[in-house]
Amino acid sequence: MHNEFRNKIALGKETTPQQQPPAANMMQMEWDDELARIAQAHANLCKFEHDTGPQRQVDNFIVGQNLFITMMSKKIDWRKADMWYTSEVQYFNPQYRKPFVFGGAYGHFSQIIWAETWKVGCGVAWYYDHSQKMDTMLYTCNYGPAGNMQGATVYIKGEPCSQCPKNTQCSNEYKGLLQSMTPDGPQRDFSHLQMNSFYTAILVSMNNVSAKW
Repeated sequence: MHNEFRNKIALGKETTPQQQPPAANMMQMEWDDELARIAQAHANLCKFEHDTGPQRQVDNFIVGQNLFITMMSKKIDWRKADMWYTSEVQYFNPQYRKPFVFGGAYGHFSQIIWAETWKVGCGVAWYYDHSQKMDTMLYTCNYGPAGNMQGATVYIKGEPCSQCPKNTQCSNEYKGLLQSMTPDGPQRDFSHLQMNSFYTAILVSMNNVSAKW
């Protein structure tokens, strides 16, 4: 899911509601077992709220997080996570790309298309919400390095795969993305940036899906 959306952005094929510029440095995301383990531990708490930064801390990078819930169903359906992109792309003005301006209306979207994020791990858990009296599925995805860095650059505008960071190359699978050549991946110092890795507003859709970012 994530790489398909990232590739669409990188190739300059996103036109909703306006043209998003192509990306020269968009990384291909890879699954990360540690991020997934932490995401599953969060989902198992059965609370629709973000954990704190230290609770999802790892050694290699700051971790971002997206959440959503579905109600009245015990069926796992990760396709509903598409709403992180599809329901928010319309609110992301290309001018917010550089420097990045954080906004609650597109916080999931901006994390998904953050060029330097290249690791993702997710978890899901079912629980019965006694206050709402209905079955609930909580989905958690953790990202590293975290996106939504206030004042940074979401991605570099340019020809796809034209600005490859050290230790990366053009992806063999996605025409617009870069892939890491080793498990170390691209490295960068994020200590000078201010992070909005999650946002606590709630988005509720008509199909019983809610999200936090």
